[in-house]
Amino acid sequence: ITGDVGAVFKKCDESGDGYIDKKEFFKLANSLSYTLTEEELEIAVKGVDLNHDGKIDLAEFTKWYMKSETRLRSELRKTFDDFDIDKSGTIDNSELLRLIAALGSEATDDS
Repeated sequence: ITGDVGAVFKKCDESGDGYIDKKEFFKLANSLSYTLTEEELEIAVKGVDLNHDGKIDLAEFTKWYMKSETRLRSELRKTFDDFDIDKSGTIDNSELLRLIAALGSEATDDS
């Protein structure tokens, strides 16, 4: 799921009532390739539902969305830095070859 937080919220709020309920949150998790048990779904919704009214409003969703985006950027930066061995700010051919090898594929300088 990508895009402006308001547009993403509106897409997830299938009922159009201004809230994301458990069922809608379950669909969101599935779209992100997370398969949640009923118990995991309860825990996840409670973690986002800051006022504990059983549904997620736009303000609550925005806080969760921004936190998730920040975490994702941090993880992406760390992964990039792990492969930018010379810390040049770019991944050159030799670093790219190491990255491809780390992913379990083979490549040569000619590839």
